[in-house]
Amino acid sequence: YRLNKSVMATKALPRIDPGRLRVVEFYAGIGGYHYALEQTLGDRAHVVAAIDINTKAIEFYRHNFPSTPHFNRNICGVTSTWLDALLPDIFVLSPPCQPFTRQGLKGDSSDHRTDSFFHLMELMLQMAHLPKYLMVENVEGFQNSRTRNRFTEILEQLGFAYQEFLLSPVQFGIPNSRLRYYLLAKIKPSKFTLQLGEQPLRDPALLFTVTGVFTPSVISENGGRRLVEHTESECEGRRVWQTESEGRRVGQTESEGECMLAQQAENEDMLVQSNQTESNNTQLETSTQHTTGVVAHLRPNPLSHYLCAVSEADLPKFLVPAKLLAKCAMALDIVTPWSTQCCCFTKAYAHYSVGTGSVLYEGGPPGELDEAYRAFLAGRSLGKEEERVQDCLVPLKLRYFTPREVANLMCFPPKTFSFPPSASQQQCYRVLGNSLNITVVAALLKYLFYGAE
Repeated sequence: YRLNKSVMATKALPRIDPGRLRVVEFYAGIGGYHYALEQTLGDRAHVVAAIDINTKAIEFYRHNFPSTPHFNRNICGVTSTWLDALLPDIFVLSPPCQPFTRQGLKGDSSDHRTDSFFHLMELMLQMAHLPKYLMVENVEGFQNSRTRNRFTEILEQLGFAYQEFLLSPVQFGIPNSRLRYYLLAKIKPSKFTLQLGEQPLRDPALLFTVTGVFTPSVISENGGRRLVEHTESECEGRRVWQTESEGRRVGQTESEGECMLAQQAENEDMLVQSNQTESNNTQLETSTQHTTGVVAHLRPNPLSHYLCAVSEADLPKFLVPAKLLAKCAMALDIVTPWSTQCCCFTKAYAHYSVGTGSVLYEGGPPGELDEAYRAFLAGRSLGKEEERVQDCLVPLKLRYFTPREVANLMCFPPKTFSFPPSASQQQCYRVLGNSLNITVVAALLKYLFYGAE
């Protein structure tokens, strides 16, 4: 799968526009970085090359960005000469995460899936025209890897200042848990506005203050439907079945809901006060110190803001099968349109049901879900599992989130992002599971460029 030099030569290099920042998008996937750059820089961002070895991902990328030069090749075939010819200003990349995941073998640098990243590191040491800015995204755990250590050594050797982050969309008002590692770097003498410690920043409060990124992102037109606004008291009364580490299920009581909402409100008040205080200053001192004790959140929107209307004709495609309910009913993470959080969606969503993402209950009265599960559990002593599933759980019409809904939660814009007509439902889930949250990345990019001319 090496990238043939002659193939690279057949792709005309983009014309240089001095008013735009030239971006090379490695491990481009379906273009998450591209959308985040557009959101941050607008027309000033010019992606001059997007590279990914995944044929299906490049098909999605090409569908949404047909004019962007894209290369369906292994990064190990790229040369420093070719990169220099692009005159890049920005590198953005999401290297393969499998060597660092909790569920994986944690092979780290010994896993061959890191080869392309190490090759890119070597290319940077050879380049005559290094980018001014750089951003990396990966899974939690990458921060403790040998791969990360080698990469930061190279950054320091090349004269980059860098900062690291561990952030989730929930902290930005988006009801989806997706904790990810991020690294931002800029070539010296450029400096970051905030002075952070050695550990990754887990609290975005200062980012909100510096960049002005404060309003949570809500998808509501075309891609999603905004249901009737729900008051806090209505949300408190909802009972959501969730999975604990032991695999048991618990219902969230009203008092627990009150505590959660009160804590979210307290965090939000703290952020508002911080924002108001700093807005009186024209500039934050570069010596601002960060305290790592508190993880700040904006209060997440309910999931209803991100859901789409599913027709009766399409509903069967998304229903959780009865056979799977019989096997995994007690391990599913079930949420409702009023929930303010759902689990991380992985590339195996709807293929494997446990630990790959939440399922949705859009049924009637709030207590119906509880009653159905109690009836299902009460009949355990009687056996007849299939009958109990059919009588108690199938009528709930538990369903998977649609690919468009997953895209909404990852903040892909409904007006400019769509799925290729030839893509299957499972292919859509797979490429989304490998992508990133655009709102979080855009906020970090805004901080990366903050203060730049």
